[in-house]
Amino acid sequence: MNAMLDEMLAAGLRVNWRTLLVGLDGPSGHPPVLSLKDIGTCAEERSGCASQVEAAVEVLLALDGGEEEVRGVLRGLAVREPGDVVSEVRKWRVVLLLRVLSCLPLDPVYGLLALTDFWALFGFPEDGPHRVQGRGDSSTPEDYYTAENLSRTLHDHVTWVDAETKALRRLA
Repeated sequence: MNAMLDEMLAAGLRVNWRTLLVGLDGPSGHPPVLSLKDIGTCAEERSGCASQVEAAVEVLLALDGGEEEVRGVLRGLAVREPGDVVSEVRKWRVVLLLRVLSCLPLDPVYGLLALTDFWALFGFPEDGPHRVQGRGDSSTPEDYYTAENLSRTLHDHVTWVDAETKALRRLA
């Protein structure tokens, strides 16, 4: 399976057909995180589960038709499942943010800019932990781009990831 899907499962987050659709389309403004090959691999794995055989075969057959055909099949399967696109985007945000945090530059300027770039892809959601200098934050650049602010920001992000993961697990 795709490494990010493995990370999602390891975090205790459910992966469903809608998760795959959002990953193929790209969560929010983020570029796509899944390929047709990833979708095929996931469908092959699901074909071993009696309750998923029919859906998995439908996805596997759609692969020959390309992305639009696979999207259509995934849309049809997604409406049969509980959940919504917003929750799936939230799952992807958690996994993608963990990846950003794992390789975040330690330099305050570059670290904070990397976090700002990440959250920009998601439109700076209200429920996110990131404060952006000059956007609802009146800090001067001298105060914002400091090691102390980066440390505080990292703490806020780790706390947010933990709370968001717990909330998403309850939705499953």
